[in-house]
Amino acid sequence: MGYIIDLTLVMDQLFLDTLSIKPPLRLTAEQINMALENYKTWKVVKVHRDIREYANQATFVEILQSNKAQEKVIELIQQHRAGGA
Repeated sequence: MGYIIDLTLVMDQLFLDTLSIKPPLRLTAEQINMALENYKTWKVVKVHRDIREYANQATFVEILQSNKAQEKVIELIQQHRAGGA
């Protein structure tokens, strides 16, 4: 759950960082490192705290039922994405 959310949010940050570059160019290692650092600095603690809260509140059976984990992943991505909800 954490890996999926982390990857998605870093990719969202990269997209927003490169959206204004005209003409579109390939990503550089510097841009990727900046997006990772930005995420680690501003988001990762809050995101993982929210994941732990969800995991601690829900029982294993509740997590496995229907699409609750998937719904939580979508909710957390929307809540923490760089572009806003």
